[in-house]
Amino acid sequence: FLWGTVLVLVGPLCEELVFRGFIMPLVIRSVGAAVGIVVTGLLFGAMHLVQYKDWRVVFLIATAGAAFGWRRYATGSTVDAVLMHVGFNLAPFLAIFGR
Repeated sequence: FLWGTVLVLVGPLCEELVFRGFIMPLVIRSVGAAVGIVVTGLLFGAMHLVQYKDWRVVFLIATAGAAFGWRRYATGSTVDAVLMHVGFNLAPFLAIFGR
């Protein structure tokens, strides 16, 4: 239960504060919104490469990261990105432990 809480709540909060709250606005100021969102998503996926070691999983995570970034940009709210990330992490957790 404790590990699940970290994966579902604490991880997304910390990652979104760093990627969408800090890095993405800096990159967007330098290269524009579309490129900034994609670059931040790719960096987010690359960070998970050590954990998953499968380019397909990393691509999925990078795509999700870009979606989190788009939501952050569209709403101006890092909270929205955190909530999306929590949902993204919660889905497989429920599938595994909800049986």
